[in-house]
Amino acid sequence: MNPTDAPTPPRRSTLGAWLQLLRVPNLLTVPGDPVAGFCLAWAGSPGITRPYLRMALAATVSLLMYSAGLLFNDWFDLAEDTRDRPQRPLPSGQVKPNTVAITASVLLLAALFVARVAGETTLYVALALAVTVLAYDAYLKRIPAIGPLAMGACRGLSLLVGAAALGFPGLASPYVIVSALGLAAYIASVTQIARGETRTGKVAWYLPSACLLGWLVAVTAVIWLRGGDLMLSHGRGSTVFAVAMGVAAVQTFDLSRSLRGRPDPKRVQATVGSLILWLPYVQAGLVATATTTWTGLLGPVAIVAVVFPAVLLARRFHAS
Repeated sequence: MNPTDAPTPPRRSTLGAWLQLLRVPNLLTVPGDPVAGFCLAWAGSPGITRPYLRMALAATVSLLMYSAGLLFNDWFDLAEDTRDRPQRPLPSGQVKPNTVAITASVLLLAALFVARVAGETTLYVALALAVTVLAYDAYLKRIPAIGPLAMGACRGLSLLVGAAALGFPGLASPYVIVSALGLAAYIASVTQIARGETRTGKVAWYLPSACLLGWLVAVTAVIWLRGGDLMLSHGRGSTVFAVAMGVAAVQTFDLSRSLRGRPDPKRVQATVGSLILWLPYVQAGLVATATTTWTGLLGPVAIVAVVFPAVLLARRFHAS
């Protein structure tokens, strides 16, 4: 199984078209963002009532919001795809544009409703995420440098949605702040590389590895400086954190260096998808920082488990 292999086109069915629009392999990596943010904030907030319900609501918000963003992305790109990518679901007529726009709007409103149920702080962060998603899809993605930063901000805010489920104190956690910035930088770097999916040329292949390394150093530094906190105070969490982050770092570097020279667009597209699909290892490492019992390790294991179906789905549907 090689996650960098380009997927084969899905069958021309309505279900296949919707799965292609939703980049279903990529979609599986989304819930890990708010779960990681929630666990990072929860570790310093003992006594929170119904924590798992709050975490589930936060994950639902991010998943709905991300799905809406993916649909709006293709809806705004209809004219461009009709000219350059006529095989896409919208220009090929597999799915009607009005149906996509209505579905995306419903998903966006549903995300905001669930966010309000989760709490006022979650709603504020969800609103910021909604504005960023729409701005990226409609305009910002076409601006060099700004586009990748906006996409990175979307994933960083997705992590903050999870922390916001614990109220404003959750957002103020240094672990949450550093992790949100690290995730935003990593996704921004991957998005910058993705700009080479339409033309052959040199790409900054080293950016994802550099951003991930900086992210890990920053998280480790905060943990060390705040050594008295619950974070990684137990060997179990430390071990899982180190292993998960190590796997992510090695895999990211191995995938990125395949883009040295002047890679063709198909190679860039496949690699970008794989760089996203391995993100659950980092998410699992962050969740492990709040782990104090062996049963608590089920969370990181569950997050990593999505990598396998995601990789299988990536053989048929593009993750990028």
